[in-house]
Amino acid sequence: MVSLPTNPTNSSGEMYIHNYVGMVGVPMDLYPDFPDDRGTVFLTEHAKFDTEIVSKITKHLNENKTVIITSGLLKALQGKGIEKILEVEYTDGKHW
Repeated sequence: MVSLPTNPTNSSGEMYIHNYVGMVGVPMDLYPDFPDDRGTVFLTEHAKFDTEIVSKITKHLNENKTVIITSGLLKALQGKGIEKILEVEYTDGKHW
Protein backbone atom coordinates (compact mmCIF):
# COMPACT_ATOMS: atom_id res chain seq x y z
CA MET A 1 0.00 0.00 0.00
CA VAL A 2 1.26 3.45 -0.91
CA SER A 3 0.99 6.23 1.67
CA LEU A 4 0.70 9.66 0.13
CA PRO A 5 1.81 12.73 2.08
CA THR A 6 -0.55 15.59 2.80
CA ASN A 7 -1.08 18.24 0.15
CA PRO A 8 1.83 20.59 -0.50
CA THR A 9 1.54 24.20 0.63
CA ASN A 10 -0.82 26.29 -1.53
CA SER A 11 -2.30 23.23 -3.28
CA SER A 12 -5.94 22.35 -3.56
CA GLY A 13 -7.55 18.93 -3.16
CA GLU A 14 -5.84 16.24 -5.18
CA MET A 15 -3.99 18.69 -7.39
CA TYR A 16 -0.56 17.02 -7.11
CA ILE A 17 -1.48 13.39 -6.46
CA HIS A 18 -0.24 12.30 -9.91
CA ASN A 19 3.19 13.70 -9.05
CA TYR A 20 3.34 11.76 -5.79
CA VAL A 21 2.26 8.51 -7.39
CA GLY A 22 4.84 9.02 -10.13
CA MET A 23 7.57 9.75 -7.58
CA VAL A 24 7.00 6.39 -5.87
CA GLY A 25 7.68 4.72 -9.21
CA VAL A 26 4.26 4.13 -10.74
CA PRO A 27 4.54 4.93 -14.45
CA MET A 28 1.60 6.83 -15.88
CA ASP A 29 0.54 8.92 -18.83
CA LEU A 30 -1.90 11.77 -18.23
CA TYR A 31 -4.90 12.14 -20.54
CA PRO A 32 -7.58 14.83 -20.76
CA ASP A 33 -10.20 12.19 -21.69
CA PHE A 34 -10.98 8.71 -20.40
CA PRO A 35 -8.46 6.36 -22.06
CA ASP A 36 -10.61 3.38 -23.15
CA ASP A 37 -7.60 1.61 -24.63
CA ARG A 38 -5.66 1.31 -21.34
CA GLY A 39 -5.74 -1.69 -19.02
CA THR A 40 -5.55 0.35 -15.82
CA VAL A 41 -6.98 3.83 -15.31
CA PHE A 42 -6.24 6.03 -12.28
CA LEU A 43 -8.93 8.65 -11.69
CA THR A 44 -8.76 11.58 -9.30
CA GLU A 45 -11.43 13.97 -8.09
CA HIS A 46 -11.04 16.00 -11.28
CA ALA A 47 -12.85 13.23 -13.20
CA LYS A 48 -16.09 14.35 -11.51
CA PHE A 49 -16.54 16.96 -14.25
CA ASP A 50 -17.16 14.20 -16.81
CA THR A 51 -20.93 13.69 -16.64
CA GLU A 52 -20.55 10.15 -18.03
CA ILE A 53 -17.70 9.02 -15.76
CA VAL A 54 -19.72 6.40 -13.86
CA SER A 55 -20.82 4.70 -17.09
CA LYS A 56 -17.23 4.84 -18.40
CA ILE A 57 -15.95 3.23 -15.20
CA THR A 58 -18.64 0.53 -15.45
CA LYS A 59 -17.78 -0.19 -19.09
CA HIS A 60 -14.06 -0.39 -18.29
CA LEU A 61 -14.66 -2.81 -15.41
CA ASN A 62 -17.02 -4.95 -17.53
CA GLU A 63 -14.15 -5.34 -20.00
CA ASN A 64 -12.06 -6.88 -17.17
CA LYS A 65 -9.89 -3.80 -16.93
CA THR A 66 -8.83 -2.01 -13.74
CA VAL A 67 -10.02 1.36 -12.43
CA ILE A 68 -8.43 3.02 -9.41
CA ILE A 69 -10.19 6.03 -7.90
CA THR A 70 -9.24 8.40 -5.12
CA SER A 71 -11.36 9.10 -2.07
CA GLY A 72 -12.02 12.57 -3.47
CA LEU A 73 -13.64 11.11 -6.57
CA LEU A 74 -15.59 8.63 -4.46
CA LYS A 75 -16.94 11.51 -2.37
CA ALA A 76 -17.87 13.49 -5.50
CA LEU A 77 -19.68 10.55 -7.12
CA GLN A 78 -21.73 9.41 -4.12
CA GLY A 79 -25.39 9.49 -5.06
CA LYS A 80 -24.50 9.60 -8.76
CA GLY A 81 -24.30 5.86 -9.42
CA ILE A 82 -20.90 4.91 -7.99
CA GLU A 83 -22.70 2.97 -5.27
CA LYS A 84 -23.84 0.50 -7.95
CA ILE A 85 -20.18 -0.33 -8.58
CA LEU A 86 -18.60 -0.06 -5.13
CA GLU A 87 -19.80 -1.25 -1.76
CA VAL A 88 -17.95 1.53 0.01
CA GLU A 89 -18.97 4.92 1.30
CA TYR A 90 -17.00 8.11 1.90
CA THR A 91 -17.45 9.23 5.51
CA ASP A 92 -14.79 11.94 5.86
CA GLY A 93 -13.63 10.15 9.00
CA LYS A 94 -10.12 10.88 10.18
CA HIS A 95 -8.16 8.42 12.29
CA TRP A 96 -4.84 9.59 13.62
